[in-house]
Amino acid sequence: MLALCVGIALAAGCSDELKPAAGPSGTVKGKVTVKGQPLTTGAITFQSSDGTGASSTIGPDGSYSLDSMGTKNVPTKTYKVGLSPPAADMSGVQAGKMPTQPVLPGVDPKYLNAETSTWTATVKEGANNFDFDAKD
Repeated sequence: MLALCVGIALAAGCSDELKPAAGPSGTVKGKVTVKGQPLTTGAITFQSSDGTGASSTIGPDGSYSLDSMGTKNVPTKTYKVGLSPPAADMSGVQAGKMPTQPVLPGVDPKYLNAETSTWTATVKEGANNFDFDAKD
C-alpha cells in the first residue's frame, strides 16, 4: 500500500512538471525555405533565454506548426530560432559501420544552432506566422 501511495505521489509530481507554462500564449506556424525553395526535412526550434522552447518537424512543403509541452500554445516572448537535421537512419547500419549523419542541403551551419542563428521571433498572443529563409 505504501509503495502504491509513493508511486501515485511521484507520478503527480512528474505530471506537474510537464504542464505548459501558464500565462499569455499564441500559436505559431510558418514556412522554412532555402534560397526561396521549401526546406523539405528536419526540424525548427524556438529557444528563449529562460530555457523554455518549442519545436516542430518541417513538412515536405517547408511548413511547420510549433508544439510546446504537448500543446499548440507557445508562451509569449522572444525566441532565438534554429534548425536541426532529421535523425540518422539506423535501419541499414551494419556491424562496425556508423550511419551517415544527416544534413540539411544548402543550409549554412550557423542556422543549425539557435545560439548562432541570426533568426529571432517574438511570439504575441493569438496567431503568429513566421517565415524563415536560409539564404546565405
